[in-house]
Formats: sequence, C-alpha cells, structure tokens
Amino acid sequence: MKINSLKIKILMLEKGFNIGSLAEKMGSTRQWVGAILGRGYATTNMVIKISKALGVDPKEISKLED
Repeated sequence: MKINSLKIKILMLEKGFNIGSLAEKMGSTRQWVGAILGRGYATTNMVIKISKALGVDPKEISKLED
C-alpha cells in the first residue's frame, strides 16, 4: 500500500515525534519505520500501526494506488 510519507512526517512534527519515538509507540524498530518512510510503501498492518500511533485515520496517511 502506498503511503504519504510527507503527511506522516508532518504529523510526526506536530506531535513531537522523531522516527525512534514513533517506532517505539508502534512497537517496531527505528530502522524499519525509516525504511517504510523512505520507500513510500507499507503493509496494511503497518499503516494501521502508524495511524494509531499518530492518532489519525489510516486513510489520512495512505494514497490510492494508480
């Protein structure tokens, strides 16, 4: 699933998160979250974890497939 990495980074800034703190809140690793943000793709499960950690709906951080 495509993700909107820019939107996620903006939400992280608003909430005072860095990649490490987001990863910790998700129960993941900093390296894995960094890789997801870098490539712009994530599994549905990871999108749900990111959205829960940021307190937003998964639709806000995902993109429609082309």
